[in-house]
Amino acid sequence: MIRPTTLADRRRYLEDGLVDLACDHCGGTVRVKKNSVEQTTVQWTVAAANGCAEFVMRRNAGQLSALVATCGRLRATIDRAVAEGRLRIVPAEGTPVEPAPRGAPVEPAPRGAPPHGGPHEPESPPAPAAALGVAP
Repeated sequence: MIRPTTLADRRRYLEDGLVDLACDHCGGTVRVKKNSVEQTTVQWTVAAANGCAEFVMRRNAGQLSALVATCGRLRATIDRAVAEGRLRIVPAEGTPVEPAPRGAPVEPAPRGAPPHGGPHEPESPPAPAAALGVAP
């Protein structure tokens, strides 16, 4: 039996805060979450990965799609969605961050600020997807 806290962690890491976003270039829909300006989580569907020109090109060149960091066109779509307010930055604390105006400088974190979301980080790292029963 899986402990309730494990199930809650699984849901938090794999589902909470993710929203559907269609790529402006290919139309493939991925699940996206932004916890900070720097951090973006993307969950690719099989259909989106198979329809992404960059993924297809790299797969045809012999690279495993799991090793492709991202698609540049999807990255641009995500940035545009944040700038337009279609995708919000929601830190681990849960309070949405309004996007800075286009071209505005990004303020660095205060000196000594905890990295990666601060005190609300999980106590232990998430289990690998395979251990959670999620197909790669």
